[in-house]
Amino acid sequence: MKILYDLSYTQNRDFYSGLYEYGKKVFNEILKKYGNDISILLIKDEKMDQFILDSKCNIIYVDFKYGTKAFWKSVSKILLDFDRVYFPYQLIKNSIKIPNSCELYFTIHDLAQLNLATFSKINKEEKYYYTGKNRFIKYPVKQILRFTGLFKFYLKRNLKKNIKRANKIITISNYSKEQIIKEFKIDSDKIVVSYAPLKLLSSTDAPSINYTNYFLFVSASRYTKNTYRGLKALDEIWDENDQFPQAIVTGALPNCIYDRLKHKEKVISLGYVSEADLEYLYKNANALIFTSLCEGFGSPPLEAMRYGTRVVSSNAMSLKELYSDTLLFNPYDVNDIKNKILAYGTISNDKMIEIFNRVNNKCEEDLSKLVDIIVK
Repeated sequence: MKILYDLSYTQNRDFYSGLYEYGKKVFNEILKKYGNDISILLIKDEKMDQFILDSKCNIIYVDFKYGTKAFWKSVSKILLDFDRVYFPYQLIKNSIKIPNSCELYFTIHDLAQLNLATFSKINKEEKYYYTGKNRFIKYPVKQILRFTGLFKFYLKRNLKKNIKRANKIITISNYSKEQIIKEFKIDSDKIVVSYAPLKLLSSTDAPSINYTNYFLFVSASRYTKNTYRGLKALDEIWDENDQFPQAIVTGALPNCIYDRLKHKEKVISLGYVSEADLEYLYKNANALIFTSLCEGFGSPPLEAMRYGTRVVSSNAMSLKELYSDTLLFNPYDVNDIKNKILAYGTISNDKMIEIFNRVNNKCEEDLSKLVDIIVK
């Protein structure tokens, strides 16, 4: 069987995220179990991790920018020569034409984009994540499209076509599976639940930072990570106790959010950090404060628990399924977030390691089964 694995999306740094790490880890597991007897799709003259280039797999290059009509048209022609194609991400914005002779497998991580495509007053803080003219142009337009239902209609239409065409859909939590079945009314046998594996740790560099006594927030540039409400909760704690530990934030905290804080001196915004520095931050934090509004899986808590670091987490979506044994809060309720942060010391480090081992073992078992499904 001739199989094509799409890694082209990982060459676009705008996609550098959990999706990017997921694609690499699944590919690496295929190499371990089955060698290089698959083909991979890449974009010509764009960056790619060296270990993928060193895999000696057959590389099919596309000459067009990822996601353009020309890109998808080219991919459709390429697939005429393959029996199966696997996309390690959801085809939510793209309606790709797959030849009848080619099986379509792809992963739906979550339905967050659909959930956030619906107008809601509770999401008004999203505007603080838009900078410059975008706050007065792009954000209002997006809100209008949400209010009219056009935004969700567009996203759902394309994803529905791809789900209908798919031979097999992989998703990364039972919660996501239930949401997919509910939203698209499809047979549950078409969906495989496979917990998302932890990212590959490839850096051997020493950390370049040295911090102690802090709470950690990650991916602060994205509204869905909800860092603003988490920092508002800490702001209230600092009002009452200015000796309470500081916060360290990674991922380009928007200036307009930073400016709204009363205790700016207690917040250290590091922007995007190296792998070595991120692992240092996970390992040495008092706790990871994970305030996310929507997650198909939610790997950062697991990445912190690897070191026994305490986690205080949102109870949104799949997070209840994975981390029910830790401190969970309503991510829209600043007072609830505040109370759970104040109680962080009630969680034992041993309990965090116990949760990590349980979830990570299932992740690794599921990964092994997943590559069998993709390749066999």
